[in-house]
Order: sequence, then structure tokens, then C-alpha cells
Amino acid sequence: MTLDIIIKNGKILDGTGNPWFFADIEITEGKISKISQNLSTELDNAIIIDANGHVVSPGFIDVHSHADLSLIFDQNLECLAQQGITTVVVGNCGMSYAPLNPEKDDYFGKTFEINGKIHWHSFKEYLDALENQGSSLNVVPLVGFGIVRRSVLEDAPRRPSKQELKKMQSYVEEAMRAGAFGISTGLIYPPQTNANTKEIIECAKIVGKYGGLYFSHMRDEADFVLEAIEELIKIVEKSRCRGGQISHIKVAGPLNWGKSTEILQLIEEANNQGLIIRADQYPYKRGMNSLKDSLPEWAKEGGNDAIIQRLHDLKSREQIKEDMEERFNRTKMSWDKIYIASQRTDKWRENMVMKMIL
Repeated sequence: MTLDIIIKNGKILDGTGNPWFFADIEITEGKISKISQNLSTELDNAIIIDANGHVVSPGFIDVHSHADLSLIFDQNLECLAQQGITTVVVGNCGMSYAPLNPEKDDYFGKTFEINGKIHWHSFKEYLDALENQGSSLNVVPLVGFGIVRRSVLEDAPRRPSKQELKKMQSYVEEAMRAGAFGISTGLIYPPQTNANTKEIIECAKIVGKYGGLYFSHMRDEADFVLEAIEELIKIVEKSRCRGGQISHIKVAGPLNWGKSTEILQLIEEANNQGLIIRADQYPYKRGMNSLKDSLPEWAKEGGNDAIIQRLHDLKSREQIKEDMEERFNRTKMSWDKIYIASQRTDKWRENMVMKMIL
């Protein structure tokens, strides 16, 4: 074996929770072969890196990433690698980019503006494309419940028939067999909002059969956050998934902030009963979403074309405004806490600011 790299004089944090320590690291054929103080640097062809004044640690795992397409079009992904991220979990919030029903190419092309950018349909074909492209990062792919539902029902605001549900399960089965680590949901996003708990459980049972995980941007993070936690726990329990992951756990709205204690109690009780429930969280008081998700649920049914039609109708627009104001008053939210981060035309670009405060 040939010695590749020696990292000298670094402050090592090994990720176990132990205190940091100074040491050198020897890397042979891409793997750490020795950690010790004062390793010899008089070796042929070894690259010597002086890490004096720097921290050396294992790579970070970004457990909630939406880099599904970025992985395809950017092999290096320097924006992530330079942050120390070496592993990304993709396909979160029910929004993977496979499987895609080949009979609905026009629908997906219009919905996601991906015409000409995607040359796969099955989950295996997506993973093959990723493998052929290569990546500087390790990838943990999830199959998105939202894309599975859309592959069968598009944006229909209804429950699937038995036959349609079987079709959804077949898409999940193909993804798990191809190498998906689990399934994700984003239950605040139409058309996933139309799925009831039983429908999700039936799809997640396929995941449970393969020992996969259930990730979820829950159905509510504000007034009904406790009920949303209970639903997630029920889905994991009934589907027999290996474990459940609460995506970017939070409590939104001043009137709900005290519920965090009850949330943690629900999670602890579930774990004490033998389930595995975990959560990830970002360290800032903001969230980012599509502005249309501020609309009342009824106004989002049917997809973007239906939304635009309602906004052009004076009566519907007034009802939308009333419903939004009622919800904001009830939750003590306010419009000055919402900022436009990006948009697709130049018409309002000069007014753009980034962030949406929870």
C-alpha cells in the first residue's frame, strides 16, 4: 500500500463527543490508517498538509438537502464540499425527481420546468444517471411520496382508488429495490395535503418491508404541530419502518412557541415504546417556501393554473384575502415578517429581499 496524505498539527474532533486533541493523521489509499502525534513526513510521494490553526473532523452529513438535480449537473458541488459536507440526504419533503411516470412527461415538464433536462423515469435510472455523472459527495437518496402521488394522480385533490394506490406502491417498491433508503413526505404541500394517514401508511409499508426510513416535513408546524407529531409516530409504527425522521422540526407562530416541551415529550414516549424517532433542525428563526403556500388550502387545489384562475376572479380573490387575514390574526403572524427571496421575472426584482420569518 502507498501512503497518500499526512495531515499535520491539526486540532482533531473525532465526532464521538470526546474532547478535541492535537495529532497527525495518516491516510493510505483513501482511508485513515493511523492517528498519532509526530508522524514522520519523510515518506516518498506523500502529500503533507499543515493543518496548524485548523480543526480536522469527519465530514458533515446534510440530513435535509434538496440537491437532487444539482448532483446531476454539478459533479463537484463545491458550495457543499467547502462547508465540510461529505454526505447529503436527498429526496426530502416528498420531492424527489424520480420515479416519473413516462405517460406524464408533459405534466412533469410543465410543473417542474425540467423539459430537456431529465432523461430518466424510474428511480433506478435516476441513480444510474447519478452514478454515471459521479459526485464528490456521498448520497443517501429517498423516494418522494409527492412525486409518487403525482405520477398516478397528478394534482387531483382526491384519494386514490385501490388500483391507483397499488400503482403508487409499485413505484415505491421499484425505488426501494433500486437503492432508496426510505420515503419522504411533505404534507403541507399540495397535492400531498390531500393524502390521508392511511394512504401514507400503505405506501410506507413497502418501505418498512425493506427496512427503510420515513422522513417527513409534517402536516403542520404551528397550531396543530402536536397532532402532526402524533401522525408521524403512527405512520412509523403502523408501517414498521425502521425509524422516523422529523424534518427541520420547529414550532411556528408566537402562540405556539411553548409547545416545544410537549413535542419532545411525545418523541421521548415513542422512543421508550421501542420506536426510533429522530429530528433535524436548522439554527435560525426563518423558513423558506413558495409564496403560494401562504394561500388557504382550498385556493391551492388543482395546481398553478387553478390558483391563477382564482386570483383573477374578484370574488375568489377577496375570499382568499379574508381567509389569509383571519389566519394571520389568529396566529399573530404579520405581513411584515414575509420577505420575497426570489422570483422568475424582472418585474419586481428591485424590491427583492431574502427571508421569511416564522
